Amino acid sequence: MQRLFKMKRSGGVSIGEVVKFEGALFVITHIVKILKCDQKGNMELQIVAQQFGSKTEYAGEGHFYHYERRYENGEESEDQPFEQTGNACLVTNENCGYVCQILYIKPDQEDLLVDCALKPFEPWSEEEMKQAVKKDRLSTFTVLDGRADKGS
Repeated sequence: MQRLFKMKRSGGVSIGEVVKFEGALFVITHIVKILKCDQKGNMELQIVAQQFGSKTEYAGEGHFYHYERRYENGEESEDQPFEQTGNACLVTNENCGYVCQILYIKPDQEDLLVDCALKPFEPWSEEEMKQAVKKDRLSTFTVLDGRADKGS
């Protein structure tokens, strides 16, 4: 299962990082957008993360979804900004994707209809997910001196 998150972080972020959300482990698979950043390195990002241990269905390369969005009175709002190519969104209950093409825009009485083609983000394989979680777990261990004390 993939989820779209807004993440606040100071310092760096990279794909393959493991984050916890509601007790579950997620691996960052796509960094979508920098929403904010200040001079101290505090950032707000939009990311796609895949839940560790869950199966994510993928229809394959070349598969697209369509959706139509209605803007009342032809206006965008803070909750519903105009779509743009590249915008990330939830495509199904388990997959995230992005607007790859705006197919048409047309007035409908006082409203505006926008039809978009969405391309799903390709999920990571089970092996890639295991490697990311293993790397994260190994980074939390500290190596102790391995010499045995002979009790002299």
